[in-house]
Amino acid sequence: MAEQYDKILSLAQKNDGEGILAIINAGCPITHGNRVGQTAFHIAALWGNVEAIEALLSFNPSPEVLSSKNNISGATPLHCGSNSNKPLPGRVECAKLLIAAGADPKIEDAYGQSAFEYANDPALRKVLGGRDLSLHKRLEGEWDNVLVEGEEEQLLDATPEGETVFHLSAKLKPISRAVDALDLFLEKTADNDKILKQTDNDGRSLLHYFVEAHGEEGGGEMRLKG
Repeated sequence: MAEQYDKILSLAQKNDGEGILAIINAGCPITHGNRVGQTAFHIAALWGNVEAIEALLSFNPSPEVLSSKNNISGATPLHCGSNSNKPLPGRVECAKLLIAAGADPKIEDAYGQSAFEYANDPALRKVLGGRDLSLHKRLEGEWDNVLVEGEEEQLLDATPEGETVFHLSAKLKPISRAVDALDLFLEKTADNDKILKQTDNDGRSLLHYFVEAHGEEGGGEMRLKG
């Protein structure tokens, strides 16, 4: 009997809202999933299929259904949409719809990660309740030592590895760029002593980062600051 309901998964992948309405009205459980626990919600969110999500939500599923985990990685539909490479606009809209209907973006998968931690796009991260780390990404790419509007709010935010922009600034080469970036950020924050002592998830401080990137010269620069 269950196999005859597998069609709902194909309908979700094809963004066939009318087909989803028909098969559920014909008796298919909205919670039907494949062998690895992927439901139509997981698949529609992964593909960013808005019509499919809207059709599924029209049956008023519970928050528990909307946040159900698959059997592979413990991913919820929000995780699937966040960690997908399908077109972004649809995935963002699906995330909005799921959260508005009761899906919990704070739920962690089997790796201890919530959905926003897989999102590379600031818009999707924001919808999922995550921090905007665009400044962090600029430091890892082309950095011009100028803060743009809104980036000051990111100074104390950390990546999943616990790295703030202060840690990342230490990696800039040559050391003069690293020091200039650090000075810029310190000018914008109040408790500099706390910043200088802040560690990442592995317990490494800003001093560790400067020494790793620039040797004793880096250590000397940090000692002058604190």
